[in-house]
Amino acid sequence: MAAGNVPVPGEVSPLTKMHSEPIRVWLILQAGKELNKQVLKFARTAQSMKNTPYVNEVSSDEALLERYRKEIIDLKKQLEEEKKELRQLLECVTTEKEQLKTDLRESTDRVSSAPGTW
Repeated sequence: MAAGNVPVPGEVSPLTKMHSEPIRVWLILQAGKELNKQVLKFARTAQSMKNTPYVNEVSSDEALLERYRKEIIDLKKQLEEEKKELRQLLECVTTEKEQLKTDLRESTDRVSSAPGTW
């Protein structure tokens, strides 16, 4: 129990209070069989816990503006990369189109110059 004997949610017993990291507790208590079962169950649960720390995000106006500036810069870079890829694709398509036009003209000329055409 917390200070003033006020129960804290998630706290199983006074001996198993958790702080910043999961604390593994394996206690055999004299208090009784049911409390022992609760403590052992908690110990099994605590053993399987993984601590994944992360940095709290600051939500001040300046921090948000800086984050948005960085995001805009990243998005502009992505846009430029996509534009480059599209230009290259357009060049390939244009080259292929011109090659097909040339092939079509050559085929048409061969057919029209072949003997026995209508």
